[in-house]
Amino acid sequence: MFKKSLFRCCRKLLFGILLLVIIAFAAFTIHNLNIAKQNTADLYNHPFTVSLSSLEINVQITKIHNAMKDFVLSTTTEERKGYLAKVEDSERITHTHIALIKERFLGDPARINEFENLFSESKRIREKVITLIENGERDKAMAITKNEGALHLQKLENKLHEFVIFAEQKADNFYAKSIETKKKSLFTLYVFIFTAIGLSFAISTVHRRS
Repeated sequence: MFKKSLFRCCRKLLFGILLLVIIAFAAFTIHNLNIAKQNTADLYNHPFTVSLSSLEINVQITKIHNAMKDFVLSTTTEERKGYLAKVEDSERITHTHIALIKERFLGDPARINEFENLFSESKRIREKVITLIENGERDKAMAITKNEGALHLQKLENKLHEFVIFAEQKADNFYAKSIETKKKSLFTLYVFIFTAIGLSFAISTVHRRS
């Protein structure tokens, strides 16, 4: 009688442990799903966004430079207004993406401020070109556009390239974290599975003997 009672107690204890293992496994699974979700969100919200915005800015500053070259070569007021309108549109898009990079960039914010100041300097170069055209000094305006303007464009492109490289490094870090999380999850999963199998076998054995 005592032996049967002991077996029943052992069986209840093993059932309780098995239940705790199942609950722990469920909690662990939810936790890892949240980690995976956060890693994916971080990857999208930071490195991918910074890379895409940097590439878009590169497109827009190239458009600005080309529009200014066309502006210098244009012969009518309407043409000049049209090219300046293109410049303003690209400036607006550029500032939008700079703001987005500022929000999402995981590096030193001073690097973004430096780029923004550099971009503001390019506007002063354009204003100088516009003034020269208005004064009828086309040759001087063209020289500034081809030399000072082109060199400044290269500086901007170099800064954008740095942002892309930094974003790619961050993306690699997030990916490495995801791989590490996966490895830990698989190891813990195997532990839970073998523990559950062991407990199930023990419960079956106790049940037969009781």
